[in-house]
Amino acid sequence: LSTVVIWQMVQSHSVVQNLLIVAGAISFIYIVYYAITQLGKVDRERLFALTILIVFTVIFWALFEQAYTSLNFFADRAMDRTLFEFSFWNLNPFSDKFLVFTEYVMQPDAGQFLSLNGIFIVILAPVFAWLWVKMGKYNPNTAVKFSLALMLVGLGFGSLVLGINLSGLGQVAAIWLVITYLLHTMGELCLSPVGLSAVTKLSPAKIVGFMMGVWFLATASSEFIAGILANIAAIDTANGEAPDLNLAKQSYLKLFEYLFYTGIGFGFLLLILSPLIKKLMNGVDKELNN
Repeated sequence: LSTVVIWQMVQSHSVVQNLLIVAGAISFIYIVYYAITQLGKVDRERLFALTILIVFTVIFWALFEQAYTSLNFFADRAMDRTLFEFSFWNLNPFSDKFLVFTEYVMQPDAGQFLSLNGIFIVILAPVFAWLWVKMGKYNPNTAVKFSLALMLVGLGFGSLVLGINLSGLGQVAAIWLVITYLLHTMGELCLSPVGLSAVTKLSPAKIVGFMMGVWFLATASSEFIAGILANIAAIDTANGEAPDLNLAKQSYLKLFEYLFYTGIGFGFLLLILSPLIKKLMNGVDKELNN
């Protein structure tokens, strides 16, 4: 039954947009009302700190989720997907010649690059867990980690901007997209686990479940925004392929430059606000870092 409902929503983007706007507005109004009428000073400030962080997560996920839209199309239409290519002479006793020239080429489909995020998470999650503990008192606070996440996701698009500019008239090398997924995954590890913990620690006990719902509502909103942003690079295709490589590259360059500046800009803004947010957290940040 839910599949039927979801299918109808997929067909009606305007309905989804209106539902997200209404749900977001109601949630925000309720948070402000609850903070003012039901909470003391400390709990109210903690709730406001969490709300600010949630707003910035919308920006992060809107950029990060380009993986399923613009990044995937970019890999298919404008990128040389060859990852490894090497050749060697092979001893083959069943051949007329003992030395046979053999060439290996690894060229995954565009969608297979999405698996890089999962691979990097498995590899880097233990590293980040160890790093936060190892840093001890120098472990950055939650707001700073969020700002790092935004800057890293912005730098990921900067990698593609550099790759496009260096590609000349040909396709863009696959290594630039690999670097993008590496930087995006590092950003995700700075934000996602820390953010979920912040929701449970900063929310008043009676509305922890509600605030967790707001967290995922923000994620849903960012998914919708991600689709809108991807339209900046929309191009006419024939049978799913871009007829003009350079036109495709320029379209994606425009989008990736915009996302690069967005990530870096909001990352620095949050970094500037981080002392204020830390103060509003009233000591909870020490618990999150321990």
